[in-house]
Amino acid sequence: MKLIRGSFIFLPMLCLFIPLADGTHFRGGSLSWEPVGDNGSQIEVRYRLGWRLNFEPHDECTEEAIKNGTLVEGEGALTVMKRENEEVIYERIIREPMDYICTDRFEEGFDGDFHWTSGVNSFQVDVTDVTEHAGTEFEIGYFSCCWIGVLNYVRPRRWVMQTRVDLTPRPDNGRINTSPMTSSLPLLRIQQGCEFILEIPYYDKDGDIVQCRWAKYDVETNHYECKPPNCGKPHQMFTITNRSCMIRIDTELADVGWYAVSVMMEDFLNLKDPKPLSSVPFHFLVRVDDGDRKCNDVITASPERTCLQVTPGKPFTYKAIAKTMSPGIPIVNFASVSPQRMEKSNVTLEANGTYSVEYSWVPPPELSGKVETLCYSAFDAERFSGNEVCVELAVGGVHPYLQSAFSVPGLEGKPLSLFDDVWELVYDQKIFVNADATHLAIIREVPSGNIVLNVTTTHVNRDMEDNILILTFWVPPITLLNENKLYEIEVLPDIVKGVAQCMLPSVGASWLFNTCVPPIPDSHNSIPSSFPDSVLTVLDFNWNITFYQPVNLLPNTSLLAQVLDTDQRVLYNITTEDVILSSALNDTNVISFWTPDWLHLDESTEYVFRVPAGIVVSNSQCNLLSVENLWRFNTSSKFSGGRRPLHELRDPLVSVLCFPTFFEVFVAKSQFAPDMDPAMVTLDEAFCYGVDHNDTHYRLGSTYGQCGTTSVMNGDDTRVSMLNVVKIPSGAYPSYTNRFDPIPHPNYEVHVNCSLSSRRVSFVEINTNVSTVVFHSDAVGNFNFSLKMFPNEEYVSRYRVKDFPIVMEEDQRLYFEARAFSPRRYGPYLQSCVAAPTSLPHDEFQYTFIENGCPLTNTVQFHESPYSTRTRFSIPAEELLNRGLNNYVFVHCDIRLCDRRRNECGARCPTDSNEIPNEISSVLKRSVQSLAVSDEFMDTDGPIIIRRRDQQKNGNDSSPLPWLQLTLTCVTAVLCVICVLMIILVMRLKSSLQTSHRAKERMIAPFAISVPSIIPLPETTRK
Repeated sequence: MKLIRGSFIFLPMLCLFIPLADGTHFRGGSLSWEPVGDNGSQIEVRYRLGWRLNFEPHDECTEEAIKNGTLVEGEGALTVMKRENEEVIYERIIREPMDYICTDRFEEGFDGDFHWTSGVNSFQVDVTDVTEHAGTEFEIGYFSCCWIGVLNYVRPRRWVMQTRVDLTPRPDNGRINTSPMTSSLPLLRIQQGCEFILEIPYYDKDGDIVQCRWAKYDVETNHYECKPPNCGKPHQMFTITNRSCMIRIDTELADVGWYAVSVMMEDFLNLKDPKPLSSVPFHFLVRVDDGDRKCNDVITASPERTCLQVTPGKPFTYKAIAKTMSPGIPIVNFASVSPQRMEKSNVTLEANGTYSVEYSWVPPPELSGKVETLCYSAFDAERFSGNEVCVELAVGGVHPYLQSAFSVPGLEGKPLSLFDDVWELVYDQKIFVNADATHLAIIREVPSGNIVLNVTTTHVNRDMEDNILILTFWVPPITLLNENKLYEIEVLPDIVKGVAQCMLPSVGASWLFNTCVPPIPDSHNSIPSSFPDSVLTVLDFNWNITFYQPVNLLPNTSLLAQVLDTDQRVLYNITTEDVILSSALNDTNVISFWTPDWLHLDESTEYVFRVPAGIVVSNSQCNLLSVENLWRFNTSSKFSGGRRPLHELRDPLVSVLCFPTFFEVFVAKSQFAPDMDPAMVTLDEAFCYGVDHNDTHYRLGSTYGQCGTTSVMNGDDTRVSMLNVVKIPSGAYPSYTNRFDPIPHPNYEVHVNCSLSSRRVSFVEINTNVSTVVFHSDAVGNFNFSLKMFPNEEYVSRYRVKDFPIVMEEDQRLYFEARAFSPRRYGPYLQSCVAAPTSLPHDEFQYTFIENGCPLTNTVQFHESPYSTRTRFSIPAEELLNRGLNNYVFVHCDIRLCDRRRNECGARCPTDSNEIPNEISSVLKRSVQSLAVSDEFMDTDGPIIIRRRDQQKNGNDSSPLPWLQLTLTCVTAVLCVICVLMIILVMRLKSSLQTSHRAKERMIAPFAISVPSIIPLPETTRK
């Protein structure tokens, strides 16, 4: 095999949907688009086309025409269309003919098929009519017949060049996407027996991930990017590596001749997105010729920088260099595709034996802010060329610019809360942090101009998200800046660089902003009060929330406050519907209200009072929402003489587990009558009812979208709440009386909210009324954590789902790895880890062996991990056996995200082994309480079976046969029986037919079974 990174000649590329243009003079092309403005009413379409040079009117592309930017008459039409299934519901021609500005020509040798011209053009089109009739997604195409006589296409050799347009705002920045662009040589000539690597150049204005694939045809939707059967991989010699835009061409697998190649280039937000933002075509030709040359004979030198900044209106010169490994065969020309009006010199032989040409160009001012591409390749006197080199030319330099209107701090009139310790500098493109920049911004006081703060990397931590530079202050700005002051922020240049546009440095900017302090609840002067000497007594029916400044109660405020126990589990929700407001709602710093009749607190008890954020707005020009505050308070021993509750309220003892596709609810049996039917407990739809789970709990659940489960998207599309209701009728509870009157039991509802979010704290909300007690149980679906089990401490190959249940011996250790799928600044924090006999992490016989990041037994070991987002630990199997867990064991861990830059990930654990008790009876919990955590428990992919030594010796494994193994055994046995019966049936049928044939009896059958590969039919039946 010969290896060549060169040996080709390219022909003009890009072409599109040309309905009546016919002929074999087409030489490929590309088609791309970008929005004009932000409203999606106009787009700019850009195309590059290649044609045979000695074919009218393309022979008008002369050197003089290239210098003058002459417009050459084109062929065919460009069409916009929309398909639904197999029907075209919209179609309109938007460009006819497809004329182009001549930019390049290649004419070397005597074979006219190798002579080509290439040119570009662009135009703006109003798509308002398109979007009204076809929506924001549609296609633009250019197609016709025919390619030159290529060997890999069947007749008719039609081409289809079609780009997909989507004007829907992008989910990351709300702007309309711009498709990737490419500009490459249109014809490649390779010697047979050589290998060639072609890296298709591309430029993506949004800095997206760009991948390439072969053009395809979707039979179900009749969506075609090629004309069947000429779709998919063009020939066995072509290979796309891992959906990159690098094509490997192995001509040892090809015959001498022409080959057409159709590639689709797509941009993605990230590698996990199944749907691209846009798709654009790139077509070119490959010619395979025989020869006895060495591969890699012609080498085109690559420059140090492949992206250059050029100034509009000023001359720009670029030198291309190449060399040949065969001195007797000189380099005679450079093939290229270039920007409009770029001129190329003749080939010069340098003193060191290399060859060069100079490209000269004066970028027109109208191209400012755009990126043009120059691609070239040297070729020798025998018309074989070297590798292709491409450089991007950023006209005017596409620097990242700040968008102050979207930044924090923002413009004057958009006040900065001094409680905001995270500032965001928003740029107009994707960026990355300049690690060398340590001084970031300057804050000046207005009007004095005095510098009050130099923002450096010692003050803030830098992070980056798409086009946003995130600055997190180590010290809150309230300690650095003053309230109700006007400041100027000057963001210094070159603190970030653009991702896509030549990685140019950012431009500095400055603007004015004003500061404010949001309303803060005053815990000392509120009732209940945090002041130690202010104890809540029976006379304190009139409560109030006092703020440090005048405020206005928001009209849509519902939840005023919450009463929690010292473990911060919600006991009461106090809403505006439950209380009578006893003071003015506006222009005051106090909101007073009479507590509801059902609120009952125990005597001499400590509670927590929580005021949620956003219940009031400041009565000033800042208009900032209030912040959250919570404090502890105590009740007086005289409290017991007060009012009595209307009825005794029960905690319905419900636990909720949220998973990516479903949720499960577990209800404790201890609260119900012994003979209670679990079917009385239902979800929102009555046919979804409870079943018996184990000795302590009933269970019910549903996949999202079933049993009345509804979904609600929050305002900024960062969280989806899956909502349902667990209904417990009054008849499920035993009747009771108190010392006053017989009281009927109320109906209960537990409102389930599975919040599918990566890092949002949820809590159990309890809200009651007279007829129905409503409980809110929120949990978070974990998509950013995992807990996996490994065979040993090397942590190389984890156990898969199919491996469970895993049988472990008594003397083995169990190795686990908790992982957080998050930026490296965050890590996993083990809030707690438990082993339980069921898949329920709150099983009453659970055994907790890690709490608050620390082991509760000295048998637990933490192992070093090379990854900051993974924590590894192990526990002996014998430890779990000693806790009575000897059959199925499930390991669950409550994993939280911790911020390493704030030192949240290090747990302060006892260092003396004597401080870690071996017997921890306090962790054997006997009841399942409602979830009050921010994350669901993560568990391994299945149960673990632990065997004692005597069980292994006697072969007396008490573990049950896994259901999957039993199922496969039964299925295999049934299939074997069926196969035996079929063999017997076929043998009998064959014997019967052979007997009939030997007797030469003529038989006419009413029907026939065709089994020619098994049974030869008699001659009589073939007639």
